[in-house]
Amino acid sequence: MIKFFRKIRQNLLSDGKTGKYFKYAIGEIVLVVIGILIALQINNWKNYNLDRISERDYLNRISNDLIVDTINFSWTIKSLKNKQESLGTLLELIKKKQLTNADSNTVLGYILIGTSLSIAHPGIANSTFEELKNTGGMRHVRSTVLRSAINNYYFKWDHQNDRIEKKRVEL
Repeated sequence: MIKFFRKIRQNLLSDGKTGKYFKYAIGEIVLVVIGILIALQINNWKNYNLDRISERDYLNRISNDLIVDTINFSWTIKSLKNKQESLGTLLELIKKKQLTNADSNTVLGYILIGTSLSIAHPGIANSTFEELKNTGGMRHVRSTVLRSAINNYYFKWDHQNDRIEKKRVEL
């Protein structure tokens, strides 16, 4: 193909047809520019598709983290309710002064259950968010509303966690 174009150029120059040569040269430049623009458009399309794949992956991982958080919080709530019931029953027995020797095992059981359920504040699964934050991957999330909601969730968690830790230190 290159030989073909080279022959055309040589023929135009050797025949003294400078005007036609310039037209040919401009046409060749236009073809090169069009080829470059097409290549750039294909590259942009490919990058866009890769960004969408990354976005889906990150959002799926965030969704899985939120499912884990929901399960952990549900378990914590259930454990705290059990602790509240156990300590409530113990308090009733103490108030009624109905503690017999037979109840001593029950009281001991309630005390053990109540103290063993000193639930630590559950952590959240934030590895995907940390990765997004540290790598600049948040730019893959197109929706500003969703991006803001994700940031708010993890920011509020950090703020709440700090408050809980301060309360623990005070106690």
